[in-house]
Amino acid sequence: MKRNVKKITVILIIIAILLVAVAIALVALVHYHRSLYAVDGPAMSPTLNSGQTVKAEPYKGGANPARGDIVVFSEKGQNQTKQLIKRVVGLPNERVTISNGKVTIYNSQFSRDFNPDALYLKQQIDTSGKIDITIPANQYFVLGDNRSVSLDSRVFGPITAESIVGKVEP
Repeated sequence: MKRNVKKITVILIIIAILLVAVAIALVALVHYHRSLYAVDGPAMSPTLNSGQTVKAEPYKGGANPARGDIVVFSEKGQNQTKQLIKRVVGLPNERVTISNGKVTIYNSQFSRDFNPDALYLKQQIDTSGKIDITIPANQYFVLGDNRSVSLDSRVFGPITAESIVGKVEP
């Protein structure tokens, strides 16, 4: 009788360990799939191509998006919330202008204006629109790399830090 109780106890412990392992694996799998995003459309090409899957990791430890980061964020539309992928170009409290096809940033760090596209794009691109905006605190100005087809901050304005889901990992 005591032998049977020991066998049943061992079997129950093994089953419990297996159930915990399966639960941990399922949580990890769900978390991993939540951080995967499909690129939909040509707005970020040639950097990211339509149909490509990317992983976005949340900023941790008080880190903030940096200029040049590619981020996934939630944009609220008329009837739905959509997640978009764009590049951070302007940071909080900076002045962003778009004129004559060129993006220009003004801030206290640089005594003169500068074109941020030179930091991450291989070739100079034309950016349509006429914009002159100072980005509010806790907000970011985002643009697609393929500016001629991208709906971005030129259309919907700066995005809030809270709307950013995470940074796209290369």
